[in-house]
Amino acid sequence: MTTPWIETRDRLLAGLAESQEKLCSLLASAADEQDWRPASGEWSFRQIAAHLATSERECLAERLRRIASGEQPYFEGYHNTGRDFGDVDLRRSLQEWTYTRDYRQVRFR
Repeated sequence: MTTPWIETRDRLLAGLAESQEKLCSLLASAADEQDWRPASGEWSFRQIAAHLATSERECLAERLRRIASGEQPYFEGYHNTGRDFGDVDLRRSLQEWTYTRDYRQVRFR
């Protein structure tokens, strides 16, 4: 018998995976023009993909692991807006983001 919180968790994880797949597909379709920007000063597709991968790896994954392990940690704010993602390939960022977000790696109690 599955408990309601496990059903909710599984539904949320499935929704995260589905939204990630859609966003990866959309960004991958722009990979040949990964440096295009909608306006001066706005982020390029390359920067968006790199930001997603970096934030997932450096912030979200670690926080999820600590919470899933039963800790009740305090976290400082996180941002990576000052980073230079100019040499990071969009496709590589999407692969890293997908790998890092594989929540099957996280052990839930």
